[in-house]
Amino acid sequence: MCDDFSAGLRSRIPEDVPIVEGDIADTTALRGTFNTFGVTGVVHLSAKKATSESVDLPLHYYKENVTGLQSVFGAMVISSIDNFVYSSSAAVYGTPQSNPVKESEAFNPESPYGETKFVGEWLAKDLATSDALNWIALRYFNVAGAGSDDLGDNRVNNLIPMVFQAIEIGRRPRIFGADYPTLDGTCIRDYIHVVDLAEAHVAAVKKCEGG
Repeated sequence: MCDDFSAGLRSRIPEDVPIVEGDIADTTALRGTFNTFGVTGVVHLSAKKATSESVDLPLHYYKENVTGLQSVFGAMVISSIDNFVYSSSAAVYGTPQSNPVKESEAFNPESPYGETKFVGEWLAKDLATSDALNWIALRYFNVAGAGSDDLGDNRVNNLIPMVFQAIEIGRRPRIFGADYPTLDGTCIRDYIHVVDLAEAHVAAVKKCEGG
């Protein structure tokens, strides 16, 4: 596992999992990690993901999400690693025109965050042509829940932690938006449980590997 721990907690990683702390933009270090551990595939979960923040900091988001991914791909090509699972986003669709959203829905990202995920898929598609990359992109909406009580979200800039934080201090959760086509005008959001998402990534890895 390679992580810079800018958001994650090292204490939550099982002791038997090898950890390399570093920046994915360091292609040389990544190559060393790939060679040391005999890596045959990459599951890419590293990205900045706050939509509103991406509007304020587009250069930062492109640097982290696109340039960082380019570095990973560069190290993979040099190390002859051809299996790749990409944690993409339903943000590539923008405001979908169908419900449920079909995979064939037109791409129309509405934020720098969504655009960076779109570009990431472009890069993977082009590498599939040039270097026979086996890749799968998982596009999903909002993730919620935890695999166990001690793995709960440690940040409060996600909706569900914000709701519980408000309740804990005796305040009513704030709901933004009042012009959606619903009974009370508020937004309906789709969620996927984090355990289901983890299992989907494992299934994608097996698919890439021909399983």
